[in-house]
Amino acid sequence: MGLNGTIPPHLGNLSFLACLDISNNSFHGSIPIELSNLCRLKYINFGQNNFSGEIPSWFGSFTILRSLFLYSNNFNGAAPSSLGYLSNWKSHIPSDMFDVLPKLKFPSLDYNNLPCRIPASLFKCKELEHLDLRYNSLEGSSPTDIRKLTMLKKLFLNRNNLAGCLGRSFNINKNQLEGSVPPSLLNYKDLKLVDSRNNRLHDTFPNWLGNLELQVLILRCNRFYGRIDDFDATFSLSHLRIIDLSDNDFNGYLPTKLFGNLNAIKDGNQKKVEAEYMRDDYYNRNINVYYDQSISITTKGLEREETPREDKSEKLKRRFSKLVPAAGKSSLIP
Repeated sequence: MGLNGTIPPHLGNLSFLACLDISNNSFHGSIPIELSNLCRLKYINFGQNNFSGEIPSWFGSFTILRSLFLYSNNFNGAAPSSLGYLSNWKSHIPSDMFDVLPKLKFPSLDYNNLPCRIPASLFKCKELEHLDLRYNSLEGSSPTDIRKLTMLKKLFLNRNNLAGCLGRSFNINKNQLEGSVPPSLLNYKDLKLVDSRNNRLHDTFPNWLGNLELQVLILRCNRFYGRIDDFDATFSLSHLRIIDLSDNDFNGYLPTKLFGNLNAIKDGNQKKVEAEYMRDDYYNRNINVYYDQSISITTKGLEREETPREDKSEKLKRRFSKLVPAAGKSSLIP
């Protein structure tokens, strides 16, 4: 909006205010303590301003607060342990940060440089629906307590330094996770995307994923092994639009019964249907968020990049290491 100046203290007189959004302006100075009177606030967004000083600890007194956005400002000092949402914040995460905000639904600490472990207090927020910890320097084991977040719909842990065994998640690419894809993913009946590329997962092909209506399955650059042409007949990938199994240790034949039912790839292109994994409507707003996904296409040895915004957005990645077409079949693409 282009507003500037400081926040007027008398704004704290609006005691029935439930939502306060002054983001994308040029406000500066510190946040006045009079705003601590706004105890009915559920949503605060002070992002993209020029606020300075310490982040007020009294934010923690807003017991019904769901979302707090403070990204892209000039705050300094240590992060108060009472806060549950910080963006562009280069400090440690106190272990008790989330204790006083148990009703948070959308905490996000993405695009920071937070060299710490995921705080255990986070898993006391039983109403969490969206958790974004992408692009940090989070260390330690992938938290198994994620399974306690039974309301969780979206989880992003990619671009961190997590190690150990994989907990329940759907987007954990570019870490150092070991073990197998957790069968607990079956608890997420609405799951559309599984992206575990660039880890150290060591397992056979997780054919039980066929019980989900996945649209994207990316297992690239791991240590998966064995044959993928020996699986239960009930296994189905009919909803898939992108599948990437490259750079693993799979062997044997590419099974025609596996790839012969990829109807969504064909139907989606013909009907110009927008894939569900390319949309996101969290925060109860009609906002389309297109995930910046792209895949490299290999056709007769020539590689090129395509993005999902192009007309031929739904492509099947055909570069499968150590796999050959089934006997008598010249093409596996529907």
